[in-house]
Amino acid sequence: MPQTGSTAKSPDVSIDPSRRRYNRLPSAPSRTTHVHKSKYAGSEFGPNRMKVAMVTPYWFPIRGGVTTYVSELSESLRGTYGVDVRVITREGAEADSVVGGAPREFVARAAEELERIAPDAVHAHGHWYALQAAVRYRNRHPATRVIFTLHTEFQIRSRVRRFFLGRLLSQADFLTAVSADLLERTLRGFRPRTRTRVTRPGVALHRASVAQVDDFLQRTGLAGRRPIIAFVGPLAYERKARGVGRVIRAMRAVRARHPTATFVVAGEGPFRAHLEAMAAREAPGAVTFLGDIDDPATFLSAADVYAHISFQEGLPLAVLEAMACGTPVVATPAGGTPEVIRNGENGLLVSGDPDELADALGSLLESPGLRDRLAARASQDTATWAWTKTAAKFHELYGRRTPQRVVVSVDLERDYHVPRASFRGIEEALPKLLALFEKHGVRANFFATADLCAAHAPALREILRRGHSLGCHGESHDVPYLSSKPYRWQVESIRRATEAIASATGVRPEGFRAPNFSANGATIRALERLGYRYDSSVLPGRTVRWKRLVKRLDFLAAPGDPYRPARGDPAFPGSARLTEFPVTENPSARGGPIGLGFLNANGVERTLEALATTAASPTVFLIHPWELLEPPPAPAPAWTRTACSPDPAKLDAFLAAVRKDHRFTRFEDEIAEAVRPEDWRQGDAMSDEDPPTTLFLVTNVYRPIVGGISSYVGQLEKVMTTRASPRVYAYPGLLVGFEARTRPRVRLPRPFHVAFGVYVILAVAAERLRGRRVIVHSHSATFCLLVGSIARLFGARAVHTLHSPLSYRSLTLEWLASRLDAVVFVSPATRENYEDMSGTWNDRERLLPGAVEAPPPVDAAERRQLRGRFQRTFGVPLDATLVLLAGRVVEDKGAHVLAEAARIAGGSVFVVVAGPPGRTGDDRRYFARLESAAAPGPDRLRILGEVPNELLEDLYRACDIVAIPSLWAEPAPMVAVEAMAHGKPVVASRVGGLPFLVPDGTAGLLVPPGDAAALADAIRRIAGDDELRKRLSAGARATARERHSLARFAIEHARLYSSL
Repeated sequence: MPQTGSTAKSPDVSIDPSRRRYNRLPSAPSRTTHVHKSKYAGSEFGPNRMKVAMVTPYWFPIRGGVTTYVSELSESLRGTYGVDVRVITREGAEADSVVGGAPREFVARAAEELERIAPDAVHAHGHWYALQAAVRYRNRHPATRVIFTLHTEFQIRSRVRRFFLGRLLSQADFLTAVSADLLERTLRGFRPRTRTRVTRPGVALHRASVAQVDDFLQRTGLAGRRPIIAFVGPLAYERKARGVGRVIRAMRAVRARHPTATFVVAGEGPFRAHLEAMAAREAPGAVTFLGDIDDPATFLSAADVYAHISFQEGLPLAVLEAMACGTPVVATPAGGTPEVIRNGENGLLVSGDPDELADALGSLLESPGLRDRLAARASQDTATWAWTKTAAKFHELYGRRTPQRVVVSVDLERDYHVPRASFRGIEEALPKLLALFEKHGVRANFFATADLCAAHAPALREILRRGHSLGCHGESHDVPYLSSKPYRWQVESIRRATEAIASATGVRPEGFRAPNFSANGATIRALERLGYRYDSSVLPGRTVRWKRLVKRLDFLAAPGDPYRPARGDPAFPGSARLTEFPVTENPSARGGPIGLGFLNANGVERTLEALATTAASPTVFLIHPWELLEPPPAPAPAWTRTACSPDPAKLDAFLAAVRKDHRFTRFEDEIAEAVRPEDWRQGDAMSDEDPPTTLFLVTNVYRPIVGGISSYVGQLEKVMTTRASPRVYAYPGLLVGFEARTRPRVRLPRPFHVAFGVYVILAVAAERLRGRRVIVHSHSATFCLLVGSIARLFGARAVHTLHSPLSYRSLTLEWLASRLDAVVFVSPATRENYEDMSGTWNDRERLLPGAVEAPPPVDAAERRQLRGRFQRTFGVPLDATLVLLAGRVVEDKGAHVLAEAARIAGGSVFVVVAGPPGRTGDDRRYFARLESAAAPGPDRLRILGEVPNELLEDLYRACDIVAIPSLWAEPAPMVAVEAMAHGKPVVASRVGGLPFLVPDGTAGLLVPPGDAAALADAIRRIAGDDELRKRLSAGARATARERHSLARFAIEHARLYSSL
């Protein structure tokens, strides 16, 4: 079936029914009875008489993503499962029932039509009124299942609308979305209380033949205008039309490299006239508008690159279509696009900045090898995006039997509800389980508590020897709810358990399951920190309350299929760097798992029925070895009397049936199929098309105070001037110095903090009253973060960048950071430090180190001139190896270590230290001692103190090596970035964020902190090896260009601000 270029259709757009976008329309709903041999075709052998009503806002001839989705899904349900599908629509001409009317009129009319059809399940799509009609029918027929699929995001226009839409969504039996991003937005925005699932679309287009492509190019007049950059989609949404405008603006730069390149836009809508005017103004002759087209497969096959630059998406079908047609894709990471496009693997993701976009398009057009590689991988990936898979997911939601991929999962722990520590399940039942698994060819996922390792290590090793997987189940069940413990406690507990299992078995576990499914956001962050690949602690439908009042766990709305969990709540899809494999909820026992206990109590047939009708893929079957023992003695819970049995006959029969009708798998095998989107959704780069924005840069340290924070904020102010109206609000430098000199004797600064905060908040309120969008980007100090948090009460967006390491636990920071719109770290070491010290986290975390403007390279003549000047001024020999240390001269910066290294290195090594002393008395005394040490040895060391920026620049240009011998955990010193931008090899301590900034052996050499001998040896190596020095110099420039350029710095921050 033909596809469209979008997953949603605006209700405000009028479509002329006479304009057909494709040659072939879908066939009318089938009235033929389909006969299937598989018992999974329906609830009985033979004809499947299930009837499903699709309630949709649009149907053919209206074209759009909703129409295509419903059409393709209906055809797949009919053809694969024999489902009798009826379509009820508000607009269109070829459905079973076109009822029309305003939204509220449609609700009543559609409900009446449902009474006539009498479906077994009602599947509503897209708009609230479709769901309302389904719910009204279900109220009269309680046995009917109601499924609602989201295609685009509901707008939150008021708290009242949010409340009532949340209540309405909660009335669906299942809420599905076309992407994990859309589901996550809906769960956070409306908090529906129902089961959820991601139901991505399929793709049915294939690459057109060469003859078809040639004919298309001739008919459209594009034959001599290659290379072609294509876009398909309705020009009916402002944020989608804005993306097309970005491509138009990029075409001038693209044409400078490819004079005949043409951007071809296929689609109609109210924004077409605006875009045509823009094309005539920005890129005359470079853009062609085709309007609606009949054959998108041929158009996409004819294109050299497909550019889907859009800032409003559910999951764009046009991207899938282009990939299926073998056309490389450049797209923005909007909505669910990153769930399809893996940057650099099967396509390219860009911010939407015209310069960046032009560079990406130009690179693809110039590199046939890159185009072919991306296209081949894209075609391979879309081969798995079949409508039959989507239909299978919905067939399960409709309550019908479906073949499953089954993970057998075993939790190894002490016996349940016994008065003392007992491991009879391991000693007596585990051998039975292993024998059954061997008999039926099962490779299971085991999760073991660490308290097994001392006495039962041989059993754990035997599990691995037989080819099963072994994960971690925590230290023990002594702490039944990990979610009751703080982040730092969980990190240490899971680390101890991980190391115990690794020591006992020789294999480090990669998967985790919390005792009692008690994971929370802290658990997910701890697992990320410890390098786990997956977690299986979420049981959808499970809620636990303490004394029926306080929620301990709430997994009611968690998806049943694998997803990336949020770092604050594993029940939500999010950006964590691991995969969540939910334990499958039992459709016959809501909130509980499908497992051996249920099998013992209810028998094989009922368990197989639950397995085949569950809404999860893969399905997890849960076993505890103690369930294969006799029931525990009183006062054990009553359910254990039927759930526990020493007879393995039921399990034997169950595994035999599963092996016959389903397929066994493991979590490790499923990870490759789990969707891995980018870290978190990103917006477009800001431009003059965005709403007027005032950017407040709030910091406790700024010029004239020297340091990395001042440089970072100064560069940010500089690069954002063309994109927003940046204003720097800096805590007065005199007060910063006063605090440093008087701490801890005088505690006066807090009133100044309050006054400073009130001043900034009043300025924010004034900007909001002017109707401007306000972003408060605070830096470093917690009181600056507090200013941003309060500004959010006035409708501002708040971001905080954490620069300096934390040495104490800050409850304020811990509580506020997760509630900001985003948190930025300047290095991975900084992120780890804040997680360790204060449990700091945010679901929108970014890693954005500082940036500098790349200076021009220094030629030999200029360098000789500079060195001659330094010889006259500072006594630096012309042939000396000049080592520069720049920055504040305090003990933690290690200037004395560098002085000792220079003495050890001897020869021609000469050290220049340029920077002011610190602000405290101890800092000034340290500086004086260093000056005294330099006086007797003028041939080795010069202490210049604070120098003008012009002189510092000349020192960078003239030196041979830049040293950063820090003794403390430097987060991301700008000195390293500046040195690499100048092409200078860096010799730095292996501490803090320096290993992240300075790739060892590529841009410099790393040495242990405080080790003068190692520092001297590294300096001698570079000084004595011209080839090494040249290689490190080139690597330093490349690192600075790729990771620390001002252009990238600007784009990343603009993208961050636009996503808020």
